[in-house]
Amino acid sequence: CSIIDYLSGEPELAKLYENHSADIAQFDAFLSAPADWDACYDFIHNKLSLSTFKGGKQGYTSEAKENAKRLNGVMKGVKEEAEALISVPYAEAFDRTECMAKYAIIISEAAKRMLLTFRQKKADKNVLDYDDLEHFTIKLLSEHEDVAEEVSKLYDEIYVDEYQDTNDTQEEIIRLVSRGRANVFMVGDMKQSIYSFRHTDPERLFAVKSESYAEYSPGCPEKNVKIALSKNFRSNPGIIDTVNTLFKSLMKKRFGGVDYSGTEVLQSGGTYGSTEYKGPFAILHTIVSEKAPSDQKRDAEAVVLARRIKAIMEEGTLVFDKGTGKMRPIRYSDIAVLIRKAKGVSEIYKNVLELSGIPAFSDGGYGFFNSKELSVLISLLKVIDNPLQDVDLIAVLRSPLFNFDENHLAHLALMNKPYFFDAVKESASNEEEPDKKSRRFMAKLNKWREEASFSGVYDFISRLIEEEGYMSYVSSMPDSEIAVANINIFLNYAKKADSSSYKGLFNFLKYIDDLLNKDMADKNDDASASDINAVRIMTIHKSKGLEFPFVFLCAADSSFYGKETSANIAFDKDLGILIKTFYPEREKLTSPAFLLFKEKHLSSQVSEEMRILYVALTRAREHLEIIETFFETQKRKAEEYLHMP
Repeated sequence: CSIIDYLSGEPELAKLYENHSADIAQFDAFLSAPADWDACYDFIHNKLSLSTFKGGKQGYTSEAKENAKRLNGVMKGVKEEAEALISVPYAEAFDRTECMAKYAIIISEAAKRMLLTFRQKKADKNVLDYDDLEHFTIKLLSEHEDVAEEVSKLYDEIYVDEYQDTNDTQEEIIRLVSRGRANVFMVGDMKQSIYSFRHTDPERLFAVKSESYAEYSPGCPEKNVKIALSKNFRSNPGIIDTVNTLFKSLMKKRFGGVDYSGTEVLQSGGTYGSTEYKGPFAILHTIVSEKAPSDQKRDAEAVVLARRIKAIMEEGTLVFDKGTGKMRPIRYSDIAVLIRKAKGVSEIYKNVLELSGIPAFSDGGYGFFNSKELSVLISLLKVIDNPLQDVDLIAVLRSPLFNFDENHLAHLALMNKPYFFDAVKESASNEEEPDKKSRRFMAKLNKWREEASFSGVYDFISRLIEEEGYMSYVSSMPDSEIAVANINIFLNYAKKADSSSYKGLFNFLKYIDDLLNKDMADKNDDASASDINAVRIMTIHKSKGLEFPFVFLCAADSSFYGKETSANIAFDKDLGILIKTFYPEREKLTSPAFLLFKEKHLSSQVSEEMRILYVALTRAREHLEIIETFFETQKRKAEEYLHMP
């Protein structure tokens, strides 16, 4: 089907490439004939024989020959995909699927028991999680007609923002509340759907409505109509032209979920900065290197990034101030560095920028919690919760809070106690040779442990910071503005924990560990970061809904294929549980369903990554720069594909 689809969109190709006419005829005949699995297997593996590309007839242009060569590659690729998908005769495919089904049933039953146990544990503690709130709402409204009717009457109109990020559960709640009335108004953009990990399904929910609803016009029906909002009021015309040029070539229905044409193409709604800033509005930096570890690639990109930011600042670049409606000199806070994933990357850029004299702020992730001012505070909280943690205890004792020097710590270590805390406690209670620093520490620790036992986490940490003058110490640090903001953001996490199930110091520290392990710091918790005069480094997901005069997209060459397709087990809401089966001789075999999942998942992943790229590029108001690193072999492939030096 891919070959026929490809040629239907390029009718001139079918005329030019006569040397492929026999290949095309084979596919035509096969697709129009009734066939079962074994017929497909026999055709693909035994009968289908593609011609070798010979460069086309004399007189063809070099471009036509190159396109013919690419078509030949496409046809071979389709054949290889089909061979992989229908790799064995039907009997063996059935045997593999039957074997997979046995394990799938076992896993399904185990999951059901786990879910029932989990529900009972939550019931025992009298708590509900967010999923429970949604599912119980659906159960209540679907099983009790009178309740659904009463709830529906409460709402004259229902507005849904960011509709492209709606999932099936949320859609069902909307349906039950509206009860079929024409009172639901949705706003969204398929091109900005980037939350598949939240189980959104834009192609089944958003795209179906967008494609089937009629364009609004006077006298049109009251239901199922749409109004295209194509104007972009964020970016100047130079940025919009760049985005349109790129995505007209990249984004198609098959990859991206939408054809970038018609009303999907951005139109400029604002012109600020377009006359004052002479451009270029978009710049691509490509670093070509020998094969090197990923962190070395990012080091090289960070150097380019630092040089560009220094140049922009030194040139006295002007940006548009939306508050005053006038141009003003650029500030560091006008610049954002966007990356796909923060873990293990954001700190590289932050460190290089700071070494270059550029203040930088990394939103969330490991860099945020591992900053000096927070690492000391978190270690102190861990010691208050449990002092038998040697690493954290020594970090606290060495900090400016207590100022234990190396000799003092060595003396305590030589006491050879099971825990370092035992040495501190004994040293503090020694009447013959009193250790004043140890006594001071023990007095404060006992006081803090008592207060933490009956105080909310936010109140306790706030009081501790104030009483110890910790904010004054932080204010004296280099880049103090960023350090103070980090403390305030941390306090926001404490406030959030107090209103959740993470109450108490122990649970709060577990919450912080969860954030560190999952790299899931919330964008809503760092509102104060926007007031810092520093370059902001953040993930593309966290930048959604924000805008910056200058945007740098870094690590643009990052691979994005996940582990799902290489795992031994996967789940798909259409295909179900998919397992690579192991036969008695331990040979790992893949079922046809798992191969189908792999193709489907890779396609949907490419589509989402394309939309993530779209979100990144449309964060820029006035200027956009992309920095990527290619290996030499990748550069040659790119040049061959793009026909460009």
